Amino acid sequence: QLLALRGAGRAEDGRPQADSKADIKSDRSTKADEDEDEDEEEDEEDDVADVMPEPPKFNRGPRQSVSAEAYGQWNVKAAFSAPVYEKTVEQKSRIEKSIEQVFLFQALDKEEMNTVVLAFKEKT
Repeated sequence: QLLALRGAGRAEDGRPQADSKADIKSDRSTKADEDEDEDEEEDEEDDVADVMPEPPKFNRGPRQSVSAEAYGQWNVKAAFSAPVYEKTVEQKSRIEKSIEQVFLFQALDKEEMNTVVLAFKEKT
């Protein structure tokens, strides 16, 4: 092969030897082509593994129901008036002390707090 690269690629009878420069180059390119083919096959295998399956689809079906408050002649919106249950001063102070720490009632002023306290019904 070394002789073929240096130009001494002819046999003693003058015929070209099997390992000429063109043959060596073609052997090299064939090996490179084979390596590229193997790389492409590996890439294709990698591509197949990268494809994510679609997530399962949930069949929710049609909506079951929708409801809303209806207004009309038969459902007239009236002004709200809180119920009033009479209480002693002791009962009022006990209820106020109980609800003053409740977050829901902390923003009320004295008049609103009095309305809420009077609306409570004490159960024994």
